[in-house]
Amino acid sequence: MSQILKWSSMAAVIITGWIGNIPDVVKVLIVLMFLDILAGVVMARSLGKLSPSQAWNGVGKKVMTMILVGLAYISSGSLFAPEVGIHFGSAAAGFFAIAESISILEKAERIGIPIPDFLREGFARLESKDSEKSAKKIGKK
Repeated sequence: MSQILKWSSMAAVIITGWIGNIPDVVKVLIVLMFLDILAGVVMARSLGKLSPSQAWNGVGKKVMTMILVGLAYISSGSLFAPEVGIHFGSAAAGFFAIAESISILEKAERIGIPIPDFLREGFARLESKDSEKSAKKIGKK
């Protein structure tokens, strides 16, 4: 019993330290990803289309998103940060957080939950601004 307690305590310390070093925008993204997965399960169940292969496909996309955010953080810190003046990691995590929020709203709407216009319009504005800024920065060389 004491070995289990010892290992559990060590794991808790390691996880707490690791989570403490994650930027807030990435923590928000992780929470939104979890909520989007949960919303997907609820939507699929309510529509009678629950499929393990689709669920794993969605989880795979979340994993790839986190890989892209990690790549953006690594690249921003070592390759581009001084020249560009923005932190790619935070920008990428913010972009994907907006996309996750929109996905949750869309799933809620598909199962018949009314979405207030101010939420729909607000996220649409954020999404279009992010897309415009990305296009402008990519267009600049």
